[in-house]
Parts: sequence; C-alpha cells; structure tokens
Amino acid sequence: MKALAFVTTVFLPLSFVASLLSIPMFDWQPSSEDGSSDQSVVSSRFWIYWVVSAPLMVGLFVGWHFWWKRQKVHYAMEYPQALRGAGEVKHRVKEV
Repeated sequence: MKALAFVTTVFLPLSFVASLLSIPMFDWQPSSEDGSSDQSVVSSRFWIYWVVSAPLMVGLFVGWHFWWKRQKVHYAMEYPQALRGAGEVKHRVKEV
C-alpha cells in the first residue's frame, strides 16, 4: 500500500496539471506570421508545466509525510496493545 501511495503521489499532480493545461482554453500551438502552425509542437511556455507541477508534488509529499507521522502517533495511542503484539510477532519470526 505504501508503494501504491508513493506512485500515486508522484503521478497525480503531474497528470492533473497536464490535463488542466491541455484544455482548449489555453492556446499552446505556436503560429507563424501567415497563420499556419507548421512549427514545433513544443511551446516555449512548456516551463509553466514544471513550475506548477513540481511545487504541487513537493507539497503533496510533505503533506503525506506529516499525515503519516500523525497517524502513527494516533495509532500508537489508540491501540498500544497492537504494537506490543506486533513486536512479539517480529521477535518470534526472527527465532524461526
């Protein structure tokens, strides 16, 4: 589950921003003086994607990290007997 959450944290902001910037409201196709668009498809404004996506991804990582720490503390306070039992199970597995 942690691996799935990590992969989602990486790709969710990137795909969200990509889909947001692909809506027809934004004109990303470069056009020449005569009105045709035979130039390169990559716009000179491609940097906007990374400027928006990178902070979103970092913010999501930081928020997830703090949420995860808070959940561990909450779980330890709410179910202390479960943590003791998990430690005993780990000890028994090491013996085998």
